[in-house]
Amino acid sequence: MTRDVKASTLVLGEVLIDFFSGPADRSVPGARVFPFEGVPGGAPANVAAHLAVRGLPVSLITGFADDPLGEELKQMLAERGIDLTHCLTYPQSRSPLATVISLPDGERTFRLYLEGSCLEKLTPALLTPEVWNGVDWVHFGSVMMAFRGPNELTHALAAGAKERGIVVSFDVNIRADLWLESDVDPRTIVDVLPHVDVLKVSEEDFAWLQERFEGALQRPEDLLERGPALVAYTRGPEGAILFTRDARVEVAPPKVQVVDTTGAGDAFTAGIIYSLKEEGIRSRGQLEAMTPGLLRGVGQDATGAAAAILVQRGALPPLHRPQ
Repeated sequence: MTRDVKASTLVLGEVLIDFFSGPADRSVPGARVFPFEGVPGGAPANVAAHLAVRGLPVSLITGFADDPLGEELKQMLAERGIDLTHCLTYPQSRSPLATVISLPDGERTFRLYLEGSCLEKLTPALLTPEVWNGVDWVHFGSVMMAFRGPNELTHALAAGAKERGIVVSFDVNIRADLWLESDVDPRTIVDVLPHVDVLKVSEEDFAWLQERFEGALQRPEDLLERGPALVAYTRGPEGAILFTRDARVEVAPPKVQVVDTTGAGDAFTAGIIYSLKEEGIRSRGQLEAMTPGLLRGVGQDATGAAAAILVQRGALPPLHRPQ
């Protein structure tokens, strides 16, 4: 079924505050002063922001705390034109946080502080019939799958989209510290793949999955056997590979001076979604039939989107795209 190119993308996932840490001030003996700069983040929210700034209607499903940070995050997303109709603000809750420590090569390490935050309160009850109105694409990540209620919501969303013939994309985006503390079986990440049409997975994500599924995944191409029609496999400075069962292309990495890699993968993911929608891809069959030339164009658009984020600090795109 053909859908309007301007139909809405429905994104499920976290919005939080990323706190970037610099070197500790040791000028006072026996003391340390830790400088932090807080900026909005959360991979799904970043993806939604990228799509919105490129003119696509986007709805976000997430939870907000009733603290000052939650109110600021809500206002920021609304300013970006992201529809928040399907979000809830939870009383007496707290906003989720993350610390980001940048390394000399531009890479970074994360620690997420989500347990006990408003995100844990999300459940499948949010999926009212109205959620599906005008939707032709659904996207989510794995971070909230480490918690039981949000995990159930993620699976219900993916299954509901599949039943309705809506294209589903999934960014694996592993945050290992969450899964070390989670009582959710990590196999849930693979269990959702039969409902997924477009999968974005990094080299690090795939290595993590290999460790936990003992021989079931030998190479990225094995992911096609689990459900997705198109896989985008990112390799950091080595670029990316996009492949279906019948086509495969390599895409060169962006040639930019890297300031910070935070959010580059989210920009890449949004670039894939935007490009596929602009090409009129609206079904699994169309994904499976993509030519190498079309795959390459999608990969190059995604790489260009990532390049614009690599040269700044913070994961969100500027509110207005440069002309």
